[in-house]
Amino acid sequence: MAVGVSIGILANVIRLLLDYILYYFGIARVLFWQIAALQFLPQEHIQEPLAMFIGAVADMTVAASLGVVFCYFLDYFGRKYTYLKGGCFGLLTWVLVFGIFIWINRENLIVFRPSCVLAIMISHLAFGLALTFFADIFLKD
Repeated sequence: MAVGVSIGILANVIRLLLDYILYYFGIARVLFWQIAALQFLPQEHIQEPLAMFIGAVADMTVAASLGVVFCYFLDYFGRKYTYLKGGCFGLLTWVLVFGIFIWINRENLIVFRPSCVLAIMISHLAFGLALTFFADIFLKD
């Protein structure tokens, strides 16, 4: 379980790096930690440092949990085609976590441009691939 937590956090660091790059180049209007903070705070507070901290804790908690789930996923479905499974797992987290989050918070919603939604999708794909990369390193058969 500790390995799964570590894998999830390491993979999330890769996703966050990509998130910041996409934000820097203007493809994404907000950082994912700001989006995560919307679960707990109204939109007018997401630029504040404390909101970023709250979003960071929420994001890392979900990432660590997903790392554990991914380890069990690989145990159940096997280690063949792991990068395909990792990519699909990342996209599934985008659909479920981001999609459900948007549906729940539709009254407190930031209006996302298509490029921002695409950026979030790409970063979740990278998250799934990074989960696979770190699982290959840390999980031994």
